[in-house]
Amino acid sequence: MSAIKFDVFGQLDVRKRLKLLTLPPAKRKRVMTQIGKRLHAETRRRLRTNKDVTGVPFAPRKEKRKGRMFRKLGNAAYYKSTDAYTEISFKGLAGVIAKEHQEGQRVVYTAAQAEKDYGTPDYDEPATRKQAKSLRDAGFKIKRGKKWQAPSLMWITKNLKLGQAGLILKALRDEVSKKRWIIELPERAFLGASPNDINQLVNIIFNETINAEA
Repeated sequence: MSAIKFDVFGQLDVRKRLKLLTLPPAKRKRVMTQIGKRLHAETRRRLRTNKDVTGVPFAPRKEKRKGRMFRKLGNAAYYKSTDAYTEISFKGLAGVIAKEHQEGQRVVYTAAQAEKDYGTPDYDEPATRKQAKSLRDAGFKIKRGKKWQAPSLMWITKNLKLGQAGLILKALRDEVSKKRWIIELPERAFLGASPNDINQLVNIIFNETINAEA
């Protein structure tokens, strides 16, 4: 993704803007560098804690998976500062992922893309534990004597193949094979800062750097 530039000057109140503009370029860059360093740290903290710029928890995943999202995404974030701006950006593929979640996105995914990304599955392999759990949740039962009972996860993985489990699951869910899917990625805005946050940050940095030299 292209670098995200924080318009620090535009978000400052007039007095702070004038004070910053009166600084020599070297000192102004020092302030911008400190802002970039702290915004970078804050961005990584939000990703680590899964909260947006307002402190609200991210929209959860649709699938039930344990653990926090974006555990490694923050490692790809870096910052760059000049005497005029500070920017936070992400490297390589991480930039694509960051952009999708920062802005939210509606993605059309096709069967051909899935095959290209993950390859063609071996349908003669044993059913997976994930399939076994899905079958149980969908109400799959087997006949034991005169009774129909839900089998154990171990029974399913030992007695059903990957392809068989998939077909049974589709039948139980009354699903039709899809050639394309629409994936809705909710907005999870972790990049940015409010004008109030920027003004407070500049106050702190002025006190720690510029005013301390006076």
